[in-house]
Amino acid sequence: MLRLDSARALRLSVAVIVLGLVSLARGELDSRAYAAGQSATTRPVTGKLQSATKHSLMLVQAGSKKLTSVLLNAKTQYIVKGKRVAKPPVFTRGSLISVVTAVTKGSYTAQIVVVSPPPLTPGVSTGPPASSSVPAPSPATSIKGAVTLTSPVSVTLQTSAGTETIKLTSATRYVVEGKPSSLKPILHAGEKVAITGVQTHGVFVGEVFTVV
Repeated sequence: MLRLDSARALRLSVAVIVLGLVSLARGELDSRAYAAGQSATTRPVTGKLQSATKHSLMLVQAGSKKLTSVLLNAKTQYIVKGKRVAKPPVFTRGSLISVVTAVTKGSYTAQIVVVSPPPLTPGVSTGPPASSSVPAPSPATSIKGAVTLTSPVSVTLQTSAGTETIKLTSATRYVVEGKPSSLKPILHAGEKVAITGVQTHGVFVGEVFTVV
Protein backbone atom coordinates (compact mmCIF):
# COMPACT_ATOMS: atom_id res chain seq x y z
CA MET A 1 0.00 0.00 0.00
CA LEU A 2 2.86 2.37 0.80
CA ARG A 3 4.51 1.68 -2.57
CA LEU A 4 1.19 2.32 -4.39
CA ASP A 5 0.66 5.66 -2.59
CA SER A 6 4.22 6.69 -3.38
CA ALA A 7 3.71 5.88 -7.07
CA ARG A 8 0.50 7.92 -7.18
CA ALA A 9 2.20 10.84 -5.45
CA LEU A 10 5.04 10.69 -7.98
CA ARG A 11 2.62 10.70 -10.93
CA LEU A 12 0.72 13.64 -9.39
CA SER A 13 3.93 15.64 -8.92
CA VAL A 14 4.97 15.00 -12.53
CA ALA A 15 1.52 16.14 -13.75
CA VAL A 16 1.75 19.36 -11.74
CA ILE A 17 5.21 20.10 -13.13
CA VAL A 18 4.03 19.49 -16.73
CA LEU A 19 1.04 21.78 -16.27
CA GLY A 20 3.34 24.45 -14.86
CA LEU A 21 5.66 24.22 -17.87
CA VAL A 22 2.73 24.42 -20.29
CA SER A 23 1.44 27.55 -18.52
CA LEU A 24 4.87 29.17 -18.67
CA ALA A 25 5.15 28.36 -22.38
CA ARG A 26 1.74 29.85 -23.08
CA GLY A 27 2.65 32.96 -21.09
CA GLU A 28 5.85 33.39 -23.09
CA LEU A 29 3.97 33.08 -26.38
CA ASP A 30 1.37 35.61 -25.21
CA SER A 31 4.18 38.01 -24.23
CA ARG A 32 5.82 37.64 -27.64
CA ALA A 33 2.51 38.29 -29.39
CA TYR A 34 1.94 41.37 -27.25
CA ALA A 35 5.48 42.65 -27.93
CA ALA A 36 4.89 42.19 -31.66
CA GLY A 37 1.80 44.36 -31.41
CA GLN A 38 -0.56 41.56 -32.46
CA SER A 39 -2.93 42.26 -29.57
CA ALA A 40 -3.24 45.99 -30.34
CA THR A 41 -5.56 47.69 -32.83
CA THR A 42 -5.12 51.15 -34.36
CA ARG A 43 -7.85 53.77 -33.90
CA PRO A 44 -8.00 57.53 -34.59
CA VAL A 45 -9.29 59.73 -31.75
CA THR A 46 -10.16 63.42 -32.17
CA GLY A 47 -11.24 65.87 -29.49
CA LYS A 48 -10.61 69.09 -27.59
CA LEU A 49 -7.84 69.07 -25.02
CA GLN A 50 -9.16 69.12 -21.46
CA SER A 51 -5.84 68.65 -19.65
CA ALA A 52 -2.31 67.42 -20.29
CA THR A 53 0.53 65.89 -18.28
CA LYS A 54 3.94 64.58 -19.23
CA HIS A 55 2.51 61.10 -19.72
CA SER A 56 -1.07 61.58 -20.92
CA LEU A 57 -3.70 63.76 -22.60
CA MET A 58 -7.35 64.06 -21.56
CA LEU A 59 -9.60 64.76 -24.55
CA VAL A 60 -13.30 65.56 -24.90
CA GLN A 61 -14.15 63.56 -28.01
CA ALA A 62 -15.64 65.43 -30.95
CA GLY A 63 -19.41 65.13 -31.19
CA SER A 64 -19.83 63.94 -27.61
CA LYS A 65 -19.04 64.80 -24.00
CA LYS A 66 -17.02 61.61 -23.53
CA LEU A 67 -13.65 62.05 -21.83
CA THR A 68 -10.86 59.89 -23.23
CA SER A 69 -7.41 59.48 -21.69
CA VAL A 70 -4.56 58.94 -24.17
CA LEU A 71 -1.17 57.78 -22.92
CA LEU A 72 2.08 59.29 -24.23
CA ASN A 73 5.44 57.54 -24.38
CA ALA A 74 8.95 57.99 -25.78
CA LYS A 75 7.86 56.66 -29.20
CA THR A 76 4.98 59.12 -29.64
CA GLN A 77 5.46 61.46 -32.62
CA TYR A 78 4.07 65.01 -32.81
CA ILE A 79 2.90 67.21 -35.68
CA VAL A 80 2.24 70.91 -34.96
CA LYS A 81 0.94 73.30 -37.65
CA GLY A 82 1.61 70.67 -40.29
CA LYS A 83 5.25 70.13 -39.29
CA ARG A 84 6.80 67.29 -37.36
CA VAL A 85 8.52 68.38 -34.12
CA ALA A 86 11.17 66.43 -32.26
CA LYS A 87 9.88 67.17 -28.74
CA PRO A 88 6.40 67.22 -27.17
CA PRO A 89 4.88 70.69 -27.66
CA VAL A 90 3.42 72.93 -24.97
CA PHE A 91 -0.25 71.95 -25.04
CA THR A 92 -3.01 74.57 -24.74
CA ARG A 93 -6.39 73.78 -23.19
CA GLY A 94 -9.07 73.82 -25.90
CA SER A 95 -6.72 72.87 -28.73
CA LEU A 96 -8.11 70.36 -31.20
CA ILE A 97 -6.08 67.17 -30.95
CA SER A 98 -6.17 64.31 -33.46
CA VAL A 99 -4.39 61.17 -32.33
CA VAL A 100 -3.59 57.87 -33.99
CA THR A 101 -3.71 55.44 -31.09
CA ALA A 102 -2.86 51.82 -30.43
CA VAL A 103 -5.67 50.29 -28.37
CA THR A 104 -4.64 47.47 -26.03
CA LYS A 105 -6.98 46.08 -23.39
CA GLY A 106 -9.05 49.27 -23.46
CA SER A 107 -6.07 51.63 -23.07
CA TYR A 108 -5.21 54.23 -25.73
CA THR A 109 -1.51 54.86 -26.41
CA ALA A 110 -0.65 57.71 -28.80
CA GLN A 111 1.50 56.88 -31.81
CA ILE A 112 1.08 60.20 -33.64
CA VAL A 113 -0.40 63.40 -32.17
CA VAL A 114 -1.59 66.20 -34.49
CA VAL A 115 -2.12 69.53 -32.71
CA SER A 116 -4.35 72.33 -34.05
CA PRO A 117 -4.57 75.73 -32.30
CA PRO A 118 -7.66 76.43 -30.16
CA PRO A 119 -10.54 78.16 -31.98
CA LEU A 120 -10.61 81.96 -31.86
CA THR A 121 -12.96 83.58 -29.35
CA PRO A 122 -15.36 86.06 -31.02
CA GLY A 123 -14.46 89.66 -30.20
CA VAL A 124 -10.94 88.79 -29.00
CA SER A 125 -8.13 89.99 -31.24
CA THR A 126 -4.98 87.87 -31.46
CA GLY A 127 -3.13 90.04 -33.94
CA PRO A 128 -3.54 91.70 -37.34
CA PRO A 129 -6.58 90.45 -39.30
CA ALA A 130 -5.80 87.75 -41.82
CA SER A 131 -6.13 88.64 -45.48
CA SER A 132 -9.41 87.46 -46.97
CA SER A 133 -7.45 86.09 -49.94
CA VAL A 134 -5.37 83.81 -47.71
CA PRO A 135 -7.77 81.71 -45.61
CA ALA A 136 -6.37 80.17 -42.44
CA PRO A 137 -6.07 76.37 -42.32
CA SER A 138 -9.05 74.61 -40.75
CA PRO A 139 -8.64 72.53 -37.58
CA ALA A 140 -7.48 68.97 -38.15
CA THR A 141 -10.23 66.57 -39.13
CA SER A 142 -10.34 62.88 -40.01
CA ILE A 143 -11.67 61.30 -43.20
CA LYS A 144 -12.39 57.58 -43.54
CA GLY A 145 -13.04 55.71 -46.76
CA ALA A 146 -11.99 53.15 -49.35
CA VAL A 147 -9.16 53.83 -51.82
CA THR A 148 -10.33 54.32 -55.41
CA LEU A 149 -7.30 56.03 -56.95
CA THR A 150 -3.74 56.77 -55.85
CA SER A 151 -0.72 58.70 -57.12
CA PRO A 152 2.63 59.75 -55.62
CA VAL A 153 1.11 63.04 -54.40
CA SER A 154 -2.54 62.21 -53.70
CA VAL A 155 -5.11 59.56 -52.88
CA THR A 156 -8.82 59.51 -53.72
CA LEU A 157 -11.27 57.91 -51.30
CA GLN A 158 -14.88 56.85 -51.57
CA THR A 159 -16.46 58.07 -48.32
CA SER A 160 -20.00 57.96 -46.98
CA ALA A 161 -20.42 61.55 -48.22
CA GLY A 162 -18.97 60.97 -51.69
CA THR A 163 -15.53 61.13 -53.32
CA GLU A 164 -12.69 62.97 -51.58
CA THR A 165 -9.17 63.62 -52.91
CA ILE A 166 -6.43 64.14 -50.32
CA LYS A 167 -3.09 65.74 -51.08
CA LEU A 168 -0.01 63.93 -49.74
CA THR A 169 3.24 65.76 -48.97
CA SER A 170 6.73 64.96 -47.70
CA ALA A 171 5.43 65.79 -44.19
CA THR A 172 2.64 63.17 -44.34
CA ARG A 173 3.20 60.38 -41.84
CA TYR A 174 1.87 56.85 -42.29
CA VAL A 175 0.69 54.15 -39.88
CA VAL A 176 0.76 50.61 -41.27
CA GLU A 177 -0.12 47.51 -39.24
CA GLY A 178 -0.20 49.69 -36.13
CA LYS A 179 3.33 51.04 -36.58
CA PRO A 180 4.38 54.56 -37.69
CA SER A 181 6.29 54.80 -40.97
CA SER A 182 7.71 57.67 -43.02
CA LEU A 183 7.20 55.72 -46.27
CA LYS A 184 3.97 55.61 -48.25
CA PRO A 185 2.60 52.05 -48.34
CA ILE A 186 1.53 50.23 -51.51
CA LEU A 187 -2.23 50.79 -51.71
CA HIS A 188 -4.88 48.71 -53.46
CA ALA A 189 -8.34 49.67 -54.67
CA GLY A 190 -10.93 49.10 -51.96
CA GLU A 191 -8.41 49.27 -49.10
CA LYS A 192 -9.83 51.03 -46.02
CA VAL A 193 -7.88 54.02 -44.68
CA ALA A 194 -8.34 56.91 -42.25
CA ILE A 195 -6.59 60.22 -42.96
CA THR A 196 -6.20 63.11 -40.52
CA GLY A 197 -5.39 66.48 -42.06
CA VAL A 198 -6.39 70.10 -42.62
CA GLN A 199 -8.31 71.97 -45.31
CA THR A 200 -6.18 74.75 -46.82
CA HIS A 201 -7.14 76.84 -49.88
CA GLY A 202 -9.88 74.34 -50.63
CA VAL A 203 -7.46 71.39 -50.64
CA PHE A 204 -7.46 68.70 -47.96
CA VAL A 205 -3.83 68.01 -47.00
CA GLY A 206 -3.14 64.71 -45.28
CA GLU A 207 -0.96 64.81 -42.17
CA VAL A 208 -1.45 61.29 -40.78
CA PHE A 209 -2.41 58.40 -43.06
CA THR A 210 -3.58 55.21 -41.34
CA VAL A 211 -4.21 51.92 -43.13
CA VAL A 212 -7.15 50.45 -41.20
